Formats: sequence, C-alpha cells, structure tokens
Amino acid sequence: MCSGKVLAFAFAFAGVALGLAVGSKYTAALAAVAIVAGAWAARRPLAATWSKLVFCGLLAGLACFLVTPYTFIRFRDFLAVMHFEHHHTLSHHYGF
Repeated sequence: MCSGKVLAFAFAFAGVALGLAVGSKYTAALAAVAIVAGAWAARRPLAATWSKLVFCGLLAGLACFLVTPYTFIRFRDFLAVMHFEHHHTLSHHYGF
C-alpha cells in the first residue's frame, strides 16, 4: 500500500504526463480514463482521492498550456480548426 506522499506524487506525475500528451495530440485525453480508474482501484477515501484527482487535472491543464499556449490564448481559432478537421474526416479524407 502506498503512503499519502507517494500517491500524491503519482497523481502529480500522471497529471503532468497527461498534459504533455494532450498538448502534443489531443486524443491523448482518453488517458484520463486510466487515471480515474487508477484512483478508483486505489480504494482510498473519496475525499482524499477527489482532491488528488482535481490536483492532477489542474497540473494536466497547466502542462498542456505550457506546451501549446495558443490553444488557450486563441481558443476560438482552435475550435474553428477542430471543426474543419472534423468535417474533413467525415468526408472520408483521412490524410493518407
């Protein structure tokens, strides 16, 4: 069983890793499911786990911002590009 400090470090590391991954490829956000599953599997009190998950999410957002700041600074442009990519993929053009 992990101590509280080790568990907090694991959540912090997971948050930074998730943020860096999402900053390089947005589909990596699916890895957040693994972090939540790990928190659930740790069988810790809900209040302690919830605070660590929130901290993990904040670190993920910060790391993602540090890697791709203009995604947040020019969020409207980011959404426009995502909208274009979505419709481009629906037209059966997968970029090959």
